[in-house]
Amino acid sequence: MSSMVVIGIVGAAFGVEGWVKINSYTSPQENCLDYLPWKIKQQGKWVDLEITATKQQGQRILAKFAGYQDRETVRLLTNAEIGIERDKLPEPGKNQYYWEDLEGFTAVTKENVTLGKVDHLFSTGANDVMVIVGEKTHMLPYIPHVILKVDMQHHVITVDWDPEF
Repeated sequence: MSSMVVIGIVGAAFGVEGWVKINSYTSPQENCLDYLPWKIKQQGKWVDLEITATKQQGQRILAKFAGYQDRETVRLLTNAEIGIERDKLPEPGKNQYYWEDLEGFTAVTKENVTLGKVDHLFSTGANDVMVIVGEKTHMLPYIPHVILKVDMQHHVITVDWDPEF
């Protein structure tokens, strides 16, 4: 099996008929429905998850899964990571990256001061945030004037950031 890429997490139950909220990491968020089949991580292992229905309610994506018919059973999935096999994703375009590919990269300032390693990224709605863990934890907005260069070959991200901030 190819490596798995996390594209979201299962959110809270929605209603009483087994619907759940989907917290998508794709952009736009409904793109997560284009990448099937989904697997979920349970007890450290990826298992198949069959989607029986989806719908969008405002900005929310809702889903129903085979074998989860009511609010109580679907609660077992809350906070489970949703993944797909890497080979099911399109190749990223120029200067585009999957978050997973940046984790573990070394972040350095434009003055070549090492801030630490990229631990993870998350979305705030306004912009994405890159969390760098070193002597201290830095939370950098993932925007062009802060993220200056991503060197995929050497696993280094150059940033315009004050190490004291």
